[in-house]
Amino acid sequence: MPFPILRHLNLSLKYPIGDDTLFRGNGATLEMLDMRLDSASVSMLRTYRVFVPGSHPKMRKVKVAYIGDVELEPFASLAEAMQFMYRIVSEALVRGYSQYGPPQNYAPMLSLLGNNACTQVMSLPNWSPELWDVVTLIKLLSLLSDLRTLSPILGPIPDGVTLDELPEHIISNYAPMGRRFRCWYITAILVQNYSDLATCVLLPALACPNFTYVATRHICHEELLKAMKEKISEPGFSQYEPCLQPLLVKF
Repeated sequence: MPFPILRHLNLSLKYPIGDDTLFRGNGATLEMLDMRLDSASVSMLRTYRVFVPGSHPKMRKVKVAYIGDVELEPFASLAEAMQFMYRIVSEALVRGYSQYGPPQNYAPMLSLLGNNACTQVMSLPNWSPELWDVVTLIKLLSLLSDLRTLSPILGPIPDGVTLDELPEHIISNYAPMGRRFRCWYITAILVQNYSDLATCVLLPALACPNFTYVATRHICHEELLKAMKEKISEPGFSQYEPCLQPLLVKF
C-alpha cells in the first residue's frame, strides 16, 4: 500500500499509471480528489472498482474534468459517462463537487445528484440549465450554498401558468426551500434576452430566503442588474420587491 494515509489527491494532468496504485489502501482516509478523466483512467477505475458503495466514507470534495476522448470510450453514451462521474460523488458524503469538460446537459442526472444530500458547493461551469433544473437541484440538495453554472434559460413554464403568475407559482409550490443557498455564480452569459435571464435569477430568490448574491462577469453586470430592476417593477414581481431587494443590493 504506497499511500495508506493519503488525504488529498490532486492530479492536474492525466492519471499517470495503468492501475489503482494511488488509491490502494487509502479509501478510509481520502478526503479530497481532483482528477482529470480520460478513457484510460476511467477504464482503470472501473476495472479495479475504485469507487464502490462505502469505499470512501471521508470523501468531502471532488473535482473532475472529462478531458478525453471525443467518442467517450469506454462509455456507450454521454449519459453513462456522467453517471460514472456522479457515482464518485454519490458514494460518499461529498460537500463540494466540480465538473469541467464539454458543454453538457445535466438535467437527466439531477436525480443522481440528489443522492448526495450533503453537497454544499456545486460547480458545473459548462451547464446552461433551464430554470426548473436549478429549482430541482436546490430542492434536492438541501445543504447547497453555492452554485456555479453558465447563464440559465427560462425553458417551458408549467401548464396553465402565465409569466406574470410565475412568482406566485414558485412561492406556492416550492417556498421555503434551499435555506442554505446563498450564491449563484454565472460563469458566462450566452443569452441575448436579459429579461428572461432576470426572471431565472429572481424566481429562486422568492423561494430561497438566504439567496442574496449573484455574480457575473463584469461586462454583463450592468445589463443584468438593469433587467432585474425592470423585472421587479412588472406585474407579478412588484408585490415581492421587499424580499428581492437584498439581491439587488449585493449584486
